[in-house]
Amino acid sequence: MKRRSSRNPSNTRGMRYRYPAEKKKRAYFGSNNRRIALVLIAFVVAFVICNVTIHHVLGSNERSSSSSRFPMQMLRRQQQQQQQQQQQQHDPVDDGQANHVRFLPPQPPQREEEEEIHEDKNIGSIREDNNNNNNNNNNSDKMIREDSLWYRSIRDKYDDLVRSSESNNGNSHNRQRQVFAQSMRKRAYQPIEDGSFDNDGDCPFHPASGYPKAWNTMEIIQHWNPDDTTPPQSNQIYQGICVFDYEKDYQKAMNYRNAEVPFVLRDHPQVLDTVRRWNQPGYLSELLRNEPYQTEHSTNNHFMYWNKNRYKDGKQKAPKGWNPPIENIRMTFDEWQERANVQDPEKLGVDREHWYFRLKGTDHPKSRFLYEELMFFQPVESFFTVVPRETRGINCRFGMKGVIAENHFDGSRNWVALLGGERRYILSHPNQCQNLALYPKEHPSGRHSAVDWSNPDVNLYPQFRSAKSNEIVLQAGDALYLPTQWFHYIISLETNYQCNARSGVTFEYKDFIHDCGF
Repeated sequence: MKRRSSRNPSNTRGMRYRYPAEKKKRAYFGSNNRRIALVLIAFVVAFVICNVTIHHVLGSNERSSSSSRFPMQMLRRQQQQQQQQQQQQHDPVDDGQANHVRFLPPQPPQREEEEEIHEDKNIGSIREDNNNNNNNNNNSDKMIREDSLWYRSIRDKYDDLVRSSESNNGNSHNRQRQVFAQSMRKRAYQPIEDGSFDNDGDCPFHPASGYPKAWNTMEIIQHWNPDDTTPPQSNQIYQGICVFDYEKDYQKAMNYRNAEVPFVLRDHPQVLDTVRRWNQPGYLSELLRNEPYQTEHSTNNHFMYWNKNRYKDGKQKAPKGWNPPIENIRMTFDEWQERANVQDPEKLGVDREHWYFRLKGTDHPKSRFLYEELMFFQPVESFFTVVPRETRGINCRFGMKGVIAENHFDGSRNWVALLGGERRYILSHPNQCQNLALYPKEHPSGRHSAVDWSNPDVNLYPQFRSAKSNEIVLQAGDALYLPTQWFHYIISLETNYQCNARSGVTFEYKDFIHDCGF
């Protein structure tokens, strides 16, 4: 029997060799997908080739054009090298050894004739220098700038006044700002004449053992009661910390900062620039405009901090019978200044109302002008900013005469710059924690001393008899370095402007504070 051909369409048995309708559809669409894929691949390859060609052409054009700009680039590079050489005299140099930093030898100061040549660069601010120095910082370090029209118009107006006064006096910018700061210092304070401290002899290149000098706290406040804003007739104080001149003692100051001990740096150029602006008549009024700012109000001259957020969740309750010692209100700078400049002694008594004006500088558009005003507190690594990523903004407190901020410690290192007026600081080592009778940490005013230093009750707080401290009076152009957890008690001797900034925490003194329950 003849075998039927499997390719014969009429052969019904051959159906098993044919593609069913479903398989035909799948084969058809599958081939289409392959075609689409090939088209897409070709498109991508063409796109890549075009981009490479374009970048090659643009790159060659840029290289050819950059050659024509070469002289300008050389000039910029020379300027940057000169600025870096000037900066090196104050900058630490990492020599590659762990936990060790060496410092370049100081360079001789420029002559006044040279400073006059570069007056235009130094007038009013250090914005250009900060921009150039900022190129060497990490990407995480960002300068906060304020270039709005309203701010620039105010700055330009007062910078022009400074420039004209300098040209009339014939002094260089550096000399003129020093003269201005010195004119604001009404008196020269001296260490107490007991031979126990001398600012020259007791301030070697590195802090000596036992630094700073301390005396019995009761002896200090009996010599000059905190409620009295008039200095002793002799102007002698229980000074126990060093005061360093920026131009002469910068490396000393850096060593003391690295050792985490308190000291004062005087006449830093950037601080002096701010001192001069802020004490020009009308400048702060124009700068702060008619905006209301947080202001602390007290029925007397004592200001005890308290934390209202501690009881928000309801888990903790305020002590029985406790009332907030101060209230927070809002007022403009002009309103505060009107109250602060009262001359009537009866209205400035310790039992009269007092106000503590506050400013907060952050990256917010409404407050970033403070960073432009206080360039030395910019969140970039510098003498004043040790750990930029741990900065907490700028805090300014303007005190009227007689205001007292009660004794307390802060949980991070702190730079305090005085930009006008006078403030008296009584400092205590963290090892005095037990003797200072602090409120416990769960108290609304935790980490603050419960003792009224202007009238201490030693029967209620007998440990206060053993407390030790020293004191310093800050004047315009002074910057106080307070290491982490150092105690400070503050008295405003006259209307004053003070700003501070924090950057990082150290742990040299944590055991003393831990023993107090913190």
